[in-house]
Amino acid sequence: MINQSQNAVLLLMKRIVLASISALILLLIIGSIIGNAHAGHAGLIGAILAFVVLLFFSLTTPITFAILGNKHLTPRSFIGITMGSWVVKILIIFIALLILKHYTWFNHVIFAWILAIGALLILFIESILVLTSNIPLINTPEKFAHMQMTEPRKTKHAHDDSDLAPYLAIKPEDKLNNINKKH
Repeated sequence: MINQSQNAVLLLMKRIVLASISALILLLIIGSIIGNAHAGHAGLIGAILAFVVLLFFSLTTPITFAILGNKHLTPRSFIGITMGSWVVKILIIFIALLILKHYTWFNHVIFAWILAIGALLILFIESILVLTSNIPLINTPEKFAHMQMTEPRKTKHAHDDSDLAPYLAIKPEDKLNNINKKH
């Protein structure tokens, strides 16, 4: 069962994928025209090769999020796997670039420019979409859904709220006042 927060993240990832693919296709068209005009067939191949590298680079993170979004992982595990996928992605790109630098059947200048412009374009798109997304900051478990989120819970002991503090609207200063009253 997917909760509201997971659904919002999956929707964001779909938006990122669609916007990234659209922008990269536009960049491929413009880059192919410029590459072909500047360096002929080698420039065209350089633009297409940069497009393939950018496509791999930009789609792996949203796909990882989409796959992990359905799993019941702890936040630490989720971040660890995501960061691990980033390391693997960077290593694959680095090795591919090391191998490609020895080949002369594509224009390296066109390839490098399209790769740099595309990377900045993807970074811009992802940043704008993440900053304008509407993802809840707190994921309330279903067992606490019936509680009101605006009023602190009334208890005899301040330590009773420690387990539920993230789910209740307890102000940090209220917690400190309760602790100071004990001492």
